This record gives sequence, structure tokens and C-alpha cells, in this order.
Amino acid sequence: QVQEIDEPDLALRLAEGLRERPEAAITTQAAEGNIYTSAASFEELNLSPELLKGLYVEMKFERPSRIQASTLPMILTPPHRDLIAQAHNGSGKTTCFVLSMLSRVDPNLNEPQALCTCPTRELVVQNLGVVMRMAKFTGIRATSTASDTGNTKSRRQRITEQV
Repeated sequence: QVQEIDEPDLALRLAEGLRERPEAAITTQAAEGNIYTSAASFEELNLSPELLKGLYVEMKFERPSRIQASTLPMILTPPHRDLIAQAHNGSGKTTCFVLSMLSRVDPNLNEPQALCTCPTRELVVQNLGVVMRMAKFTGIRATSTASDTGNTKSRRQRITEQV
């Protein structure tokens, strides 16, 4: 069985609430003995209270999108495996890899612990913004040598931010 490509679901972030739409069953294409199930809520993912606050308060999410519900359990639960996922723009893919990075970072270590590489400066700026918003309540810091947000470091300066 081939999984459908996820559709954009901007209703998950609307301030006025969720639009009703039929929910599709989410299945994963994994080897026999699959230990992963989809997540109906962010609380099911065992995220820190600070990350949950970033999702709900700062990002205004109400529940995981389809791509998040199916991939976050795989990304966040050991044994961590490589993952390739495909979904439309606006479906929540950035949240998946940002949560993966932030959930593994120790905010007490002032050294790089996660690295996100992007093919364009525009994606660098966009992803850095998401990281900073989602990490707002965690004490995790992020920087970039390519952004134009004013939060840049010269390549000669020592980077102490975690992401």
C-alpha cells in the first residue's frame, strides 16, 4: 500500500480554530515488527514542557499535522533511523526536523549539538526563525553564518549556540 502525499493543512494553525475535514488513516511503510504508531497529540511524543509550550504558545499549533503524526514518533523514538518523507508545502515538515534537533539538545552545554544545512539563504533564514520560535522557552540558542537577521557569526568566531 502506497501512502498518499500529505496535503497542506493550514487549518491546524488558524487562530479561529480547526476546520472540519475527514481524517485519513496514517500508515507507515516500515519493516516487519514496526514499533512506531502515529501520534494524535504532541503530548504523546514525550517532549519537554518547554518544547510543548513553544509548539502551542509560540507556534500556535493545536495538534500534529498528518506528516508530523506519522513521522515524529519515528524521529523521536529510539532506535533513531534515517527517514525520507514527502509532503506538500505548509504541511509541517520543518516542525518535524526542528523538533528532532531541539529534543536532543542540552541547553546547558554551550557548544554546537545540532546542525541544519540548507540549499538557499532563504531557507536558512526561514528555518532559523522556526528554530528560534520553537525553542523560545527552552534556553536553547541558535545562530547562522548565512542569515541576514542580524543574528550572524563570522566564520572565525567560536560558535557557542547549540543549534
